[in-house]
Amino acid sequence: MARSGRRDQPAELAAATGLRRSFFTATLRRAGGEYGILVLSAVPILARRDIALPRDRRQEPRRAQFLELEISGIRICLVNTHLAVDAGQARPQLDVLAAAVAGVGRPCMLAGDLNGQPVPSAFTDDGRPTWPVERPHSRLDHLAVSGGFPFGVSWSTICRPDVTDHCLVLAQLGDAAD
Repeated sequence: MARSGRRDQPAELAAATGLRRSFFTATLRRAGGEYGILVLSAVPILARRDIALPRDRRQEPRRAQFLELEISGIRICLVNTHLAVDAGQARPQLDVLAAAVAGVGRPCMLAGDLNGQPVPSAFTDDGRPTWPVERPHSRLDHLAVSGGFPFGVSWSTICRPDVTDHCLVLAQLGDAAD
């Protein structure tokens, strides 16, 4: 889009992280450009889909991505999203995600810009501020895992103001969780 100088940000983010497997979902198309959400992965993406999240018609469209990954022979789901800024809009979106994850039947990770919304109680998370990228002081972007998640998880941020306005959240899965 014009605000990013019409650059291919998914390609730039892949280069910045060294991760080449990706799933981009456009949430907004206008003026010949696209705006959306992106997952980059070090492991193959076995399945992927996206869904529209509820919104007031006057608000920006929001979507969520559902991916299936296999790590060390264990299949997990990954849900990535960017919730509405308005808490009244974001809460029903988070409820839809919680219901969808409950029906998956496998360990899940939730990632994305939750715009200040609390992480659902079915998940636990840890982290640091991610916005604005130049001097992060707010925690908008989260990485959370469901109870019984089979891997230890650590995460770090990559702050690249030349690429995006949020710090990138990089998850690293380790040995099986205790």
